[in-house]
Amino acid sequence: MSLAGRGSRNQTPRENKRKVSRTNVGCLVKRCLFLALAVLALGGVASAQQADPTLLTQYKQLNRRYFSGKLPIANVSVFWDETISKSDLAGTWITKFEGEPENIRVSVSTFIQECSSCVGAALLHEMVHIKLRNRKIDMHGKEFQKEMVRLAKKGAFAPYW
Repeated sequence: MSLAGRGSRNQTPRENKRKVSRTNVGCLVKRCLFLALAVLALGGVASAQQADPTLLTQYKQLNRRYFSGKLPIANVSVFWDETISKSDLAGTWITKFEGEPENIRVSVSTFIQECSSCVGAALLHEMVHIKLRNRKIDMHGKEFQKEMVRLAKKGAFAPYW
């Protein structure tokens, strides 16, 4: 019996890891396409969710403090999203169409709205994705983990932990 994403007995661990990564990316792409279709059916995201100025201010403060202000601010919106599942908590969507500026949308689940420590930690997590957005890497792989450790060493999670 074979499960999708699992390697065969003849594969090295590296080959197996590569196969799992491709499977995960395939699932993510399908999920994103489904979400895009759902958004179009609802008439666009902007009509359902508005940017939250308090979340954007927190994003800007964290950007200055832990990313030396190098993350983008223009065309970034951060908003509460009641459609995100309890298991995801937050997500980032980055779009760049030819001839248009890059747009970054960070959504934070309303499930954690009353937990300021959860919101801060979730924002930092999403900001690492934004920092690494132009690299072809595993979404939560070595580079991502390295950046999360860097933030932890700088005390970024101390107020939230």
